[in-house]
Amino acid sequence: MNQTIEATSSLGGMKRDIQQLQTQLDSIKERQIEALDANIRLQEKASESYALSKEAIALSKATQRETEATGNAIKSEVNTLVKSVEDKLDVVKRAVTNPLAR
Repeated sequence: MNQTIEATSSLGGMKRDIQQLQTQLDSIKERQIEALDANIRLQEKASESYALSKEAIALSKATQRETEATGNAIKSEVNTLVKSVEDKLDVVKRAVTNPLAR
């Protein structure tokens, strides 16, 4: 009988130990869930950053092409104006020069 009483009294201690372990396990699980949530948020932010960087690259290339096209158009226009001025200058030179003075 005494042995039975001693065995059941030690079961109470085991129950407390099991409850403490269960509490610790629950705490560990909660921390793991929080860490996983934080990891998911970081992955989402990384994915978002990657998409934004790709968008920025595309915008940069489009702006570069547009700038080059505008620069080429201005260069062509300036070349045309220079040619026009040179042609007009040749006409003025011919008009001012006396052909008999040669």
